[in-house]
Formats: sequence, C-alpha cells, structure tokens
Amino acid sequence: MTLITPDRDITELQELLTSVFESVRALRREFQEISTNISAGGDVTATTVKSAAGQLTMQLALCQKLETNLAECKRKQAGIAPNATYALDLDKARTKIGCQLDKLRRCSNPGTVSE
Repeated sequence: MTLITPDRDITELQELLTSVFESVRALRREFQEISTNISAGGDVTATTVKSAAGQLTMQLALCQKLETNLAECKRKQAGIAPNATYALDLDKARTKIGCQLDKLRRCSNPGTVSE
C-alpha cells in the first residue's frame, strides 16, 4: 500500500514542471539554431521546423496543464474549497473563541457561561 500525501504530490508536480520547462528551453534553443542557420543561408527543411513547432506546442500545453494541477494541489493543501477564493481557519477560530470564553469566565461568576 502506498501513502500519497499532498506534499508529495506537489513536489512531484514541481519536479515534472521543472523538467518540462527545461524541455521548452531546449526547444527554444533549437529554434534559435534553426533561425541562425537560415540567416547564414543554411539548408533547413520544412519538416525540421514543423517537428520542432509541434514539440514546442505539446510541451507548452503540458506546462499549462501542470501549472493548473499544481495550483489546484496548493489550493487543496491550503484548505481552499473548489471554486472558492478563501479558506476558513477553523483551528484559529476555535482558539480565539476559547480565549474569549475564558475571558468571560474570569469576569463573571463561574458557571454562567455554557461550554
């Protein structure tokens, strides 16, 4: 049995995204080499350019998908519900309410504030 945690998911997504970014950088360098080759009067085939453009398109689409998944994992980890822009920190609220109740108990007769 494998334990999957949000931290592990986020780390794996970040590593994959970094790998895809490196692939996009390599493709950008390839396009620069093709451009330099064309400027120098070299022979470049349409299939070479078409292949590099297709790979770049696929890698960029993968980048967008991974960035979306990574953002969603971070939202889940932060406790933000889907389609919401904020999360409620119930532990903090519980602590604050407890402190306020303690303050009320100290100010008044014992037993007058329900628990």
